[in-house]
Amino acid sequence: MRLSPFRGPVEADEEKTRMVSLNAFLTRLIWLCVMPLVIFAVYLSVIHVLTLQDQHDQEAANLARNVATSIDHYIGAQISALRMLASSPFMDDPPRLEEFYGEATGFRESFGGEVVLVDLSAQLIFNTRVPFGAPQPKLPVPRGRSAVSAALTNGGPAVGDMFVGPDSKQALVASAVPLVRDGNVKSVLVNIVGIGEIEQNLDEVALPVGWSLMVLDGNNEVIARRSPPDAGGHPVDDEPPGRFSVKCASSHWTVVLDVPRDVYRKPLIAAAAALSAAVLFLTLFSVLGGRMAGRQLARSVAALAEVPSRSASPPLISEIEAVRVLLNESAAAREAAELTRLETEERFRQLFDIAPIPLCFVSKDGFLIRSNARFGQTFGYGDEDASSITNWSRLAYPDPEYRRWVLRTWDTAVRRARENNTDIEPIEYRVRCKDGRVLTVVTSGTIIADGFLATFFDITERKQAEEALVLERNKFRQFLDALPVGVYIASNQHEIEYVNPVMQSAFGPIEGRKCHDYFHGKAQVCPLCKNPQIVAGNTVRWEWFSERMQRTYDRIATPVHNGDGSISKLEVFLDITARKKAEQALRDSLEEKVALLKEVHHRVKNNLQVVASLLGLQASRSINQQVVDVLQDTRNRVKSMAMLHEALYRSGNLARINFAGYMKDLCGQLLLSYGPVASRVKLENEVARIALPLEHAVPCGLIASELVTNALKHGFPGERTGRIVVRLEPVHGQLILSVSDDGVGLPPDWDPSGTSTLGLQLISRLAGQLGGKMELLPSHGQGAAFHVIFPVPENTLLEGE
Repeated sequence: MRLSPFRGPVEADEEKTRMVSLNAFLTRLIWLCVMPLVIFAVYLSVIHVLTLQDQHDQEAANLARNVATSIDHYIGAQISALRMLASSPFMDDPPRLEEFYGEATGFRESFGGEVVLVDLSAQLIFNTRVPFGAPQPKLPVPRGRSAVSAALTNGGPAVGDMFVGPDSKQALVASAVPLVRDGNVKSVLVNIVGIGEIEQNLDEVALPVGWSLMVLDGNNEVIARRSPPDAGGHPVDDEPPGRFSVKCASSHWTVVLDVPRDVYRKPLIAAAAALSAAVLFLTLFSVLGGRMAGRQLARSVAALAEVPSRSASPPLISEIEAVRVLLNESAAAREAAELTRLETEERFRQLFDIAPIPLCFVSKDGFLIRSNARFGQTFGYGDEDASSITNWSRLAYPDPEYRRWVLRTWDTAVRRARENNTDIEPIEYRVRCKDGRVLTVVTSGTIIADGFLATFFDITERKQAEEALVLERNKFRQFLDALPVGVYIASNQHEIEYVNPVMQSAFGPIEGRKCHDYFHGKAQVCPLCKNPQIVAGNTVRWEWFSERMQRTYDRIATPVHNGDGSISKLEVFLDITARKKAEQALRDSLEEKVALLKEVHHRVKNNLQVVASLLGLQASRSINQQVVDVLQDTRNRVKSMAMLHEALYRSGNLARINFAGYMKDLCGQLLLSYGPVASRVKLENEVARIALPLEHAVPCGLIASELVTNALKHGFPGERTGRIVVRLEPVHGQLILSVSDDGVGLPPDWDPSGTSTLGLQLISRLAGQLGGKMELLPSHGQGAAFHVIFPVPENTLLEGE
């Protein structure tokens, strides 16, 4: 050591005492170097622990938000699909409701669960779980929020709380979309899924060891839970140190992420241990240890920003390794959530592509992002033709004035939907296709985050049918106006909807009046109103005399089915006053002629009875039996004619006579005239119920009288007994009058054509008068049988007619 030439010996000693050894210097230097590093390490450790805790909390919060977002995507996809299903045209056509049931079944295959259609009273219309048309119960009411009630109240989609299915006894949740038509909710479409679908979403989440997930409904009931394998899970009301709750945007549900106390504090304890080790390490190994630790720390920190390789050794600092593990797990969770989102989007994309109606996505700036296959099939335009609303409008609406109107109304509808957070209201447009066809379509849409989904319903055929219906209605109205009779139409509530000029000229203008006031001047419905019969589908006809008009009308009322399912009444008024007066004068003249004709028959009968009586007196005075027989036969013929006139006189119909009754009386009279024989012979009358005209009844009666008389006179000589049968029956379009007996019969060589008796000659001539012929049937050695066959006369009534 060199002394300064200006310093004395005392100063030199003092300077020497201030000097230290290299070891002390190094020690001081080490402490000087280490202490800032230690202080800095302590500072970094504290910051690291706080950062680790923030990252830990942020990761947990992000994981809870990702799960809530995944559930929102799942529910949103269901509601969007339900909305698309609810826009099906089959819903507005009750006869095609079963086809809508088929579409709902396809929805179930794509999204799971069951699709239920519910009316405003919570009555199930159909459930895809059972066949279409099966009886359905009321929709069960959950203890908490009901998706159906919320949808009916808010007029928009809703998600309900958990409930237990009445049949399956399983925990279920429901999403509901109201079916709005013309601004009114008509029914609700519901998708019911088991909580297994929600639990499946939780199972797909990459959850760190020891962590647990729960999904709670609005009643704080656990819908789904994923707990560590070795833990029973925390109660819902237990608040562990690490609890993170996120409300779902699409429902009243809450996603709760729980980190147990030991798992939550483990990184903090590890950080504190690492801090102690680092301080001890820096103290023992001095600057070298500090420099080595610093280099290792730098390398470890730098490794956090690098992609780890399989050959790379893990860093020595546990805190950095824990951060790297957490970052890797967070990345894996985000990747799983992204994969779930992509799968959901792929399902929706498939449903979009196979949808039976034209669909297209349009961005906020008016560019067409995607259209489905039915869009191209319907309109013929591809994505390259209609790349934007501007290009589409030029192609679909070539008329400039009409195009401006379309764009103006559509922009107004989109703006109103965005302001009110509702769907784009349906608007009817005429679209020209690529092949030149013009279709009438109803265009509507659903607002989404980056644009809107447009839907097109082709109603061309329906519009053509409506126009044809209007044309036919106009023709029908013109036809009714031109009719020379009165016609009016009234609803089933008695409101007059139409009167033609004839009716109006007779009863005046309708002026919103009801039929009972218009025709009868009454404030209440008529007691004999025919509306119930007409609404039941019957056509009613009756006569009505108008006191006010003093005229008689023939009224015919028939049901008319309206397009809305209601039934109106179409009634025709035919003024028959003149006809009624003429008929009255005729139904009077006729009564006078009938009375006169009855009097004629009565007098003819009386005269014939006088003749019969004279013949009887003459026969009683003759002693010649042959003369007596002739007179008796003639008397019977006269009496048969007299009885015929008597039957006509007593009958209500002078044109025809009941031949069965006439023959019964005639046969009885013949038996009386042959008293001794009548006690031994049974006369049977088997004449069918036939009403013969007068000009045919007389010869038939005379023929029967002659044949029965012959049988009584010649068939049963001595004390012989037997029976005589008289028949008249229709056979194959002809009438057969037969008289048969079981008496002694006719001689074997008897020839009816060669006989000269008056009776048989009379029968033959009368048969010819009827246009028929007489036949003698074989008797086989006993009795005789005669047939007279003749055509059925006109104006004859047979049995059953």
